[in-house]
Parts: sequence; structure tokens; C-alpha cells
Amino acid sequence: MTKNTKTRSRTRSGKFVLGESAFRKISAVEGIKLSKRLSIDLAAVMDLPAEKRRSILFAKYGAKKQ
Repeated sequence: MTKNTKTRSRTRSGKFVLGESAFRKISAVEGIKLSKRLSIDLAAVMDLPAEKRRSILFAKYGAKKQ
């Protein structure tokens, strides 16, 4: 019996999305911790649809236009 090691991802575009759990584990290894403010904001938007979450968080924490 062979083990299927193929991973579903957008390898052709070079992009893939980490889940929250994987992101937290990688961040811990790198010594990166979320600020208390960001943790509170993330908890507040977790029940919203993905697009709404992104727009709220990007508006607050995204790159500022000059």
C-alpha cells in the first residue's frame, strides 16, 4: 500500500494559504507573537465571512497609502 503524499495547493501560481494553527506554530518557532490588540480584533471578527474579516483587518492594519 503506497501513501499518497500529494498536497492540494496552488503550486502553479506559487501561492498557498496557511491555516491559523499552522501559522501560529510557524510564528512561535520564529519568535513572533501577536499583540494583545490584534488578538482581540481577530477574536471579534472570527464569526464574520472571510471577505468581511479581510476588509476590516486590512483597513486597520494594512499598508497605508502615502
